[in-house]
Amino acid sequence: MLTHERQARIHRYIELGDLPDRVTCVRLWGGAGSLRPCQVCGELIAASAVEYELDLDERTIVLCLPCFRLWRAEPSDA
Repeated sequence: MLTHERQARIHRYIELGDLPDRVTCVRLWGGAGSLRPCQVCGELIAASAVEYELDLDERTIVLCLPCFRLWRAEPSDA
């Protein structure tokens, strides 16, 4: 998936409330991939790759490294 497509999805998911903005994220974990799909781009995160979990009170969101970086760069008032 192209970067601008990832950015558009992240922005849209934040607007819809499906992804928190970086200010409202409760906890953040990083580690080895678990072969789960990234919730932005849908690509499986290999065990040799880095996976991030955004831990919210009611659910956990899994992101691959490229999507995580774009999410972190998204303005807080998206």
